[in-house]
Amino acid sequence: MTILTTITFSLAHSWVYASATKWKSTDVFIEWKRLGFYGLTIPLFGKFIAWWLLCMVTVNLYSIWIYKYIVRWNTQTTDLSEVNHSSN
Repeated sequence: MTILTTITFSLAHSWVYASATKWKSTDVFIEWKRLGFYGLTIPLFGKFIAWWLLCMVTVNLYSIWIYKYIVRWNTQTTDLSEVNHSSN
């Protein structure tokens, strides 16, 4: 039961994190370029499961590096795109 709950919460957390990051990035402009987020939930879910297992094996010592890996994933799945200016 605990494993099922952990998997469910990990999947829900990765979906909420990816959705919230995508929602936040839609309103960010840097030098007339829109910030775009292209991350998917399933790869992030796999990373959360791997991080959870590593934390269990190392008695939570691995949790020190998890924030760094989340920021790296967020950076890798974000880029700037040109904004189309149409004069109507």
